[in-house]
Amino acid sequence: NQDKQIVSKPQLNNLSLFLTKFEQKFSQLFNNNLSNELDETIENENDDELDLITSEDLLLKRFSSFLNDVYEKIKSLLRDKSELDEKLIFLEEKRLTYSRWETQMYDILKWINEEKSARSHLKGLANKMAEELDQIRETTSPLLTIGSTSSSLTTAGTSVAHNT
Repeated sequence: NQDKQIVSKPQLNNLSLFLTKFEQKFSQLFNNNLSNELDETIENENDDELDLITSEDLLLKRFSSFLNDVYEKIKSLLRDKSELDEKLIFLEEKRLTYSRWETQMYDILKWINEEKSARSHLKGLANKMAEELDQIRETTSPLLTIGSTSSSLTTAGTSVAHNT
């Protein structure tokens, strides 16, 4: 029975209090991380209380040191995660901006092509109208003996004139 170490009631109470304080410390760390804040003041208050508990017991000091190391590593990982989350949000915003620009450029190019097509179609109609006007003039011109008719159609520009 000497192999088994007997834990005194004050040590057990200290251990229980110690574990409760660390549980609070870790839960505050994770809760603060969820709200994207790492509050140093709460940490310092808990550290002072833990120092009082572990000041007498060597085993609790070692355990406290181990848990503090774990705590600091987790805190560091959570900070890194927070920084990476911020970078990810920034990159996602940048991707959305590029996507919007790409859509706008596509719409502009589509509009330009539609305008070119419409201009080509209008030019074709203007040429056809000029030909028909010339045909009408040729067929009616010998019949007209009084007055003169002159037509001009400019397809390169936008002016169409007809004088009688």
